[in-house]
Amino acid sequence: MASDRLDDRIGPHHVRSRVCDLASEPLDGGAMKNNTGTWKTLRRIDRGLAAVLRRAAMSCFVALLVIIAAVVFVRFVPITSMGWTDEIVEFAFAWMVFLCSAELWRKRAHFRVEVIPNWLAGSRGGRILEIILGFLSLAFFFVFTMEGLRLALLGVFGDRYKA
Repeated sequence: MASDRLDDRIGPHHVRSRVCDLASEPLDGGAMKNNTGTWKTLRRIDRGLAAVLRRAAMSCFVALLVIIAAVVFVRFVPITSMGWTDEIVEFAFAWMVFLCSAELWRKRAHFRVEVIPNWLAGSRGGRILEIILGFLSLAFFFVFTMEGLRLALLGVFGDRYKA
């Protein structure tokens, strides 16, 4: 008896991509099956955003490599003082982490405990759980963004900024 569950087709792997689970198109084309121009535009925007995220993250990584290599070189060959590099390295590393996190979330390839979603896969409860988890993720991103903005404004304006 062949099973149609994705886990059975892929194999008993504990780490696998969920891209084909959630990002696949519905068999009937979905609610907008006659409006393919809109989907093509959204896919093009998505691919463009993904390319920007990847290139920006790679740029941060290259900046990290170059700056850290320069610091190591200057430590042994004292040409100039490079005290400013600590802040740039922290900044580039933080941006690299955030950009890579956004790309992983976009591909749904980030680490996630999926015991309950796998138990409910394909059922109405599974779809409801995915919707709830999506809204919880959006709420977390909203709170994270607002608190980051508050901290940034506090850092820029200091005592003049009242939250």
